Amino acid sequence: MLQTLALPWRDWHYNTSGGRSRLQITDMMPAAKGWATWLVRNFESCSNETEIIMSRC
Repeated sequence: MLQTLALPWRDWHYNTSGGRSRLQITDMMPAAKGWATWLVRNFESCSNETEIIMSRC
């Protein structure tokens, strides 16, 4: 997945226990960056949880 989404030589950001945490939008390929930006702007996330509130859809 990283090879599809990220620019060359970019990597995941890792948490303190060494697990993959996230991929910065600025590290993504143009198409992936566009989809990520659309997702963030159109869906409201619930704090730090993985739930997504779809009130603005």
